[in-house]
Amino acid sequence: MIPKRKDPTKPVSEEETYDALPTWENSWIKNATLYGEMQTTSPLCYQLATMIGIMGSTCPTELKMRYAGDMHVSFFAMCVGRSGEDQKSSAIGIGRELLYEACPELIGSMPASAEGCIESLSKKPKQLIIYKEMGKLLSSANGGYLESLKTLYTDLWDCEPQQRVLANDKIITVDDPRLVMLSACSIPYLEKYTQPHDWEGGFLGRWAVMYGRRERCVPDPIGDTRHFHQLKTMLHNYAKANQVGEYLGLTQHAKQMWNDWFYELDQFEMPDLISGTRSRSPAICRKVAMIYAWERGICCNQWQLDEETLQAAINFTNLHLYSIVALNSNIAEHEDAKLRRKILNFFSDIGDVVSYGKILRELKFNRKIVDEMLDTLVHSNNLEQLRIENQLAYKRVDTFLEF
Repeated sequence: MIPKRKDPTKPVSEEETYDALPTWENSWIKNATLYGEMQTTSPLCYQLATMIGIMGSTCPTELKMRYAGDMHVSFFAMCVGRSGEDQKSSAIGIGRELLYEACPELIGSMPASAEGCIESLSKKPKQLIIYKEMGKLLSSANGGYLESLKTLYTDLWDCEPQQRVLANDKIITVDDPRLVMLSACSIPYLEKYTQPHDWEGGFLGRWAVMYGRRERCVPDPIGDTRHFHQLKTMLHNYAKANQVGEYLGLTQHAKQMWNDWFYELDQFEMPDLISGTRSRSPAICRKVAMIYAWERGICCNQWQLDEETLQAAINFTNLHLYSIVALNSNIAEHEDAKLRRKILNFFSDIGDVVSYGKILRELKFNRKIVDEMLDTLVHSNNLEQLRIENQLAYKRVDTFLEF
């Protein structure tokens, strides 16, 4: 249910994302994801997360399922990668263009405060908000003036009613907020402006995180827009539909699949820094399952969540888990961890060999500090010390992965 990866420190690959795409015919999310692939070389996992969010924006307010209470559709996705290299904003922009052409009224603006967000939702309870650089929010919310906005977003993920009292004692209420957020974030921002408590089931624990790395190279990405009109028209029809039936639970096969995945997730190894995201992953999975069910049209009358729909949601959530674990290797919570990551970044793959002199020259750290960290990495079975032509070198081995 959660396939073991050969190297859990690597970003999500194109192949893994292809395997996670919906399997049913005429899937808008799948077709839109593949359309996005033709427009840009950004990682396919960014396209998938974006299109799930775009479809989620069209879901009716009344759509819900029972899971630890009433669960409604709200969906937060964050595309994480290298600044400029992985084209995170480009992927999100393709989805935004489709929604703008189909239903521009669903697109909201970045609020300047928690109060402004509530006021915006009172006028437009269902909307999509895009952060092209999530680092700006994280930097301002990390004990800054937007801390209250981060807290509000946490509540809005749970679709909790909101209210604001104005200066004239007038009360603004939002009974049924439905918010979808898509964001892009560079790794240095994520490392600098997040704290362990953000990952331990708090604010970031509610985001579906996609950590990708650009694999394709196209020298002249002019794009192929042949399917744009069809995708836009279908999206418009989804947004105008509003018939939703009563949720009757999981089918028998889906229930067995859910139980198997849930218990496997409970045993899934995660580093302490990000282990809190495990508890939110089932809820993320169920929200994605509702979006897929809406896309398939199976929830217009009384409906059950079937095996094929649930499998697609589980596949996506597994990509989220892979991303979180891989990011842990690239996000350091203290200075020693940052130096450790910098040294390991010299080795692209297991088996790579780098000379001791190169590490010293490029790090520009005190030799004693570097020696201590290299010794630590040898003892932790990340590196192996070698002698090549009488020169000291290190080889990436990661033998701990074999146990």
